[in-house]
Amino acid sequence: MRSLSLILNDDVPEPELVERIGDDLVAWGRDNGLNLIHQPAASDGAPVRIDRWFDPDGQLMFELVRDEQLGHPYLSIVHPDKARLREVWEAMRGAPQGRSIADLKRDVARSGARDPAAYLRLAMGLAPEPDAEASDLIAEGLTSADLETRAQAAMAAGLLLWPAFESPLEAALASEPDRGVADVMTAALRFLRAER
Repeated sequence: MRSLSLILNDDVPEPELVERIGDDLVAWGRDNGLNLIHQPAASDGAPVRIDRWFDPDGQLMFELVRDEQLGHPYLSIVHPDKARLREVWEAMRGAPQGRSIADLKRDVARSGARDPAAYLRLAMGLAPEPDAEASDLIAEGLTSADLETRAQAAMAAGLLLWPAFESPLEAALASEPDRGVADVMTAALRFLRAER
């Protein structure tokens, strides 16, 4: 199954966010001839909570994920057909709770070292096609003095799998002093090279 994600604003309390997203998804589903079913999150208070809405007659699923480490909730859209996935993702991008790509880039540029998860949020919120500005921001994160920032930037590069990341990852790996971060960079390179 393939997925694309939308990063959401974090300024709405969780119960209200679940209700808003659920209302938006059910309305969108109704407009598109789908009867989406809601599966609530299993437990409140867990570090990761996932509510799901799915079409029982098809393969489309939405997951509203609240992950404390990521710092912002996100909506993951899952479907096996790449074209249909992209179509649904584009339709959802206009959701009022969504953060724009420009906002995600600003988050990295302004506070990447203070908020290393901003790199991963940026990668998750981007379209699959390469974005030069985002690529530069992530490549810059690979050379940060902060090891968590380097690790998050490497995870972002491994998630996006853009060929432009191969050289920056190789250079960063060659001088990486932390074994854990080096392992993340190595994995990102392995995934990237497997996509060729």
